[in-house]
Amino acid sequence: MAKKWIFAAAALFAAAGAALAQQAAGPGGEAPSPQARGMARVEGGTFIRRTRSVTVSSFYMDTHLVTQREWTELMGTTARQQRDRFGPWTDMSGEGDNYPMYFVNWFEAAEFANRRSARSGLTPAYAISGTNVRWNRGASGYRLPTEAEWEFAARGGTVCRGYFWYSGSHAADDVAWHVGNSGRSAQPVGMLRPNALGIYDMGVHTSSPILP
Repeated sequence: MAKKWIFAAAALFAAAGAALAQQAAGPGGEAPSPQARGMARVEGGTFIRRTRSVTVSSFYMDTHLVTQREWTELMGTTARQQRDRFGPWTDMSGEGDNYPMYFVNWFEAAEFANRRSARSGLTPAYAISGTNVRWNRGASGYRLPTEAEWEFAARGGTVCRGYFWYSGSHAADDVAWHVGNSGRSAQPVGMLRPNALGIYDMGVHTSSPILP
């Protein structure tokens, strides 16, 4: 996979999603494990994605974007240092402990997930050798959500009883920072309304409702 640098005003954490995911503990809807605290359980289900019916299994997902504080604690670099690696001429888009991390490429995001897993005593989800990354689907550790998982969670999963243009609202201002309300800068995480799953800052335009 080619490197992708994420530096848009939306400040998504990584190309595959806004937060880390973790495999659900197992069938039966068990209570979240200690490692899943601060995460929302997303019950598996089926939805229409780009005209196709897609089914995802249950998983946990962070309720907030990965913050700059969390990144620096594990990876040792600040958002500004990450920016300088990309290009010091590029404007910053908000700095502070509770601001989302950005200027992160996919491979760094995978490494962050592995380090967070190791800190929690979990089996890392990725075997990384340079730009060769293999996902161990049976691992207990943190990982990036798939595109389908991210979209399903943004829509509110099976918990959402309505149909919204954005993640939890018909009004973008309720749930998403954008050029019209952000001052063209990232904003601290969790400041707007969460979606039906209790996940913040996933203001995504949806094109069809979730199937029953």
